[in-house]
Amino acid sequence: MRRNKTTLGVMVLWLMCATALGVAQTLEWSSNLSAAKARARAESKPLLILFVLEGCPDCARMERSLSDPRVTRALEPFVKVMLEFNEYRDIAARYGIAYTPTLLVYLPTDNFASCHERHVGSLSPSALVRLAGRILNECEVRTAPRPEQMSPQKGASQAQQKSPPTEAWIAAQRYFAAMPSRSGTTLSPSFHDIYRNLTQRPTLARTPKTRQTP
Repeated sequence: MRRNKTTLGVMVLWLMCATALGVAQTLEWSSNLSAAKARARAESKPLLILFVLEGCPDCARMERSLSDPRVTRALEPFVKVMLEFNEYRDIAARYGIAYTPTLLVYLPTDNFASCHERHVGSLSPSALVRLAGRILNECEVRTAPRPEQMSPQKGASQAQQKSPPTEAWIAAQRYFAAMPSRSGTTLSPSFHDIYRNLTQRPTLARTPKTRQTP
């Protein structure tokens, strides 16, 4: 007798946990499409619209996949809507739904104007996790600034961003060009030596007079 009571208590507890889990998962999926769209726009999140049919075996398999903890975590960044086909026939007709389950994906990058992906049939938990990761990556890539939209300092190469020659650089060029040729000696300063002296001591920036050979 005691064993039967213990078994019955365990079964009741299990049913209560399963019911609580199902309610929690159901709350994550809204049935108000207009409110879900407004929330997705306001929070700039991708939108999932799932059409199911009561009594549909594939829909039951899809709902079991959605209850997987991995899928629940993967779909947290999404705004999710689940609509029963018979209850929302007008919306189903508007979206061209002919079979269930059908999953539609809309992105905030194009203001939810067009359907980004459409999946007909049930998906496994691993397939849903991969789908969520791919959609989130595409959202990040699409919202990143394009190269032509970047500022010149960030988008151009260093060769394109070289500043014009300074006055000291031009003076060093003139100074070096006016120096007489001294082949065979190691005492002649290099151009970089002249430029360094001009930048450190501006008073040396005078063009020497050309010496006349006797």
